[in-house]
Amino acid sequence: MTVQVSIILPTYNRLGYLKEAVESVRAQTCASWELIVVDDGSDDDSIAWLDSLGDPRITCVAQAHTGHKSLLRNAGLACARADWIAFIDSDDRWTPTKLERQLAYHAANQSVRWSYTGRVFIDADGERLPDNRFRPWEAHSGWILKEIIALEANIALPSVMVARAVLRDVGGFNEAWRSTEDYELWLRLAERCECGIVDEPLLEVRKHRRASFQRPDVSLGFAKMFETFARRTPDRSLRATARTRAAYHAVDATNRLAILRRWAEARSALVVALRLRPLSPFTYRTAARLAWRRMRAAMGRSSPHGA
Repeated sequence: MTVQVSIILPTYNRLGYLKEAVESVRAQTCASWELIVVDDGSDDDSIAWLDSLGDPRITCVAQAHTGHKSLLRNAGLACARADWIAFIDSDDRWTPTKLERQLAYHAANQSVRWSYTGRVFIDADGERLPDNRFRPWEAHSGWILKEIIALEANIALPSVMVARAVLRDVGGFNEAWRSTEDYELWLRLAERCECGIVDEPLLEVRKHRRASFQRPDVSLGFAKMFETFARRTPDRSLRATARTRAAYHAVDATNRLAILRRWAEARSALVVALRLRPLSPFTYRTAARLAWRRMRAAMGRSSPHGA
């Protein structure tokens, strides 16, 4: 049987969730797929469980542990044989018609070389979370570079299907990025070609209990990504929007790093924001807030009652 879709799944010590993700692939109504599981040095019997399935469509690529998702996905892509590539994370699930619906979309729209689908959110136990807890879903298709820059196009990586030739031409995942690597890829794809949409919730994204604030490195990743794009785009309007977005994310990183009292890193992030938008009030408000927090922290240390 011809393999229509190569599916890339990186994993690390997530055997419980991995079983659900893999079984959601095996339950697809389209059976002409190969699943390439890239194991990042797991020690929880993930590889043994995959081998026990005896499914010839599943290949496991064992890697030394790095935690580097771009590298892992590129390792899977190097093994892919199909003309179409799809992605799934080890804690998410597909609905049974996911591949069938996207392949049908591309068969009917042959000039469109990548697409994504709708999604819903589930909790750690696999129960669906209320839609009103999240930003309303908006479907964007066509030339969506502007919508990606404006953070209006919400593209979940496990919903994407892309032609292998196009993915190869844009260079796959950029291994210089250790966070925001998926969004950085969407920018490069959207610069090159139109994007399609299957406006159905064909993906279940798992939301885990975690800290109430985003990691600073994610905000710094977005700042770097938008600043890099701004330097290369010839479009003045997109350049201005990207610089503003980069500055906002640098400010966000500044505030998060200040909460963690990582003062030197907070100052470095603030310098990025000031360089990109030196006249914007939000950068100077952030500078004043950082100075105030730093002063209060220093006063606390010098006080005989300080922590």
